[in-house]
Amino acid sequence: MNLRFNTLAVLLVMSFVVVACAGAAVPVAEPTQAPAATEAPAAIEAPAATEAPAATEAPAATEAPAATEAPAATEAPACTSDTQDIMCALESDPQFSTLVALVKTTDAAAFLKGAGPYTFFAPTNDAFEAYAAKAGTSVEELNSPNNVEALQQLLIIHTKPGKYMVVDMEKLESFKSDLSTVNIAVTDGKVVVDNDINVLVADNVVGNGVIHVIDGVIIGKASAATEAPACESDDQDIMCALESDPEFSTLVALLKTAAFAGELKGAGPFTFFAPTNDAFEAYAAKNGTSVEELNSPKNVEALQQILLLHIKAGSVDMVADLEKLDGWKRAEATIFVAVTDGKVVVDRDINVLVADNVVGNGVIHVIDGVIIGKE
Repeated sequence: MNLRFNTLAVLLVMSFVVVACAGAAVPVAEPTQAPAATEAPAAIEAPAATEAPAATEAPAATEAPAATEAPAATEAPACTSDTQDIMCALESDPQFSTLVALVKTTDAAAFLKGAGPYTFFAPTNDAFEAYAAKAGTSVEELNSPNNVEALQQLLIIHTKPGKYMVVDMEKLESFKSDLSTVNIAVTDGKVVVDNDINVLVADNVVGNGVIHVIDGVIIGKASAATEAPACESDDQDIMCALESDPEFSTLVALLKTAAFAGELKGAGPFTFFAPTNDAFEAYAAKNGTSVEELNSPKNVEALQQILLLHIKAGSVDMVADLEKLDGWKRAEATIFVAVTDGKVVVDRDINVLVADNVVGNGVIHVIDGVIIGKE
């Protein structure tokens, strides 16, 4: 009984040991700590790679729409319409890029955008290259601000006030611009100007005149210098007479800037009221400006309007003729005139200092003020 009991006790103790050992085996399965490798889900931090959406900052590239500023360039097409001005038409055609640059250097762009009408002879880029080479210079040097005055004179020669199509030029042998005579010959519709310059494309009508494309640069090959001495004679033209008298040096400069010098050398007849230098000084001071500013190419259109009021075209009106008038219309303004005992007053308060100066194409009356068309 004791043995059996002892045996049972031993077996019981052993079973506890076995059970105890088996229970200890569970924690021993430390390898199950491998699940700690499930910390790998921290790898799902990879979604931080979804920071790539920060690449969605690329939409900042949508700043490219700023390129929509290009529409400003869409303003140029307006120049393609026949209702546009001469300057606009030239700017829209690359074969005139040199001409456009030269015009801008002289500040004459506003003039070619003016009311006109004008007839403009437009040299191509090749024409200017050939001209510069022949003159021993370059287009760049020609376009230098140091040469502005000479450049202005050169470009003025290419402008004729009025609208002259080929059919109109057939009736002309030449036209005058400043001191230069530009010859014109039309044969079977083909136009040659300045003796040897061909009109490549004629009658390009725009809103303020007409453009004739030419293959050379007009310089006035009729030797203008030889014409100047003839200004000493009373049978010469109005412009010539004004140039010969230093009292009108301001007026002469303004007429050249306004491209009217050629017209006042024309056949006429004209009655011209000529303000003295002092008259222009007083006019500028009264208007808070200067003669230099008044003569700026950027003010060409306004200058033209002023000078037009001083020209009465179509007749030679001596004092005796002015006595029969109360006034006349010019450039949408009324110019009043009054004659008392042979003394002439125009535009209400401007005195004629010296009257009845007869020249070959009209008469000049010297005045002490600038006509503006006073109501």
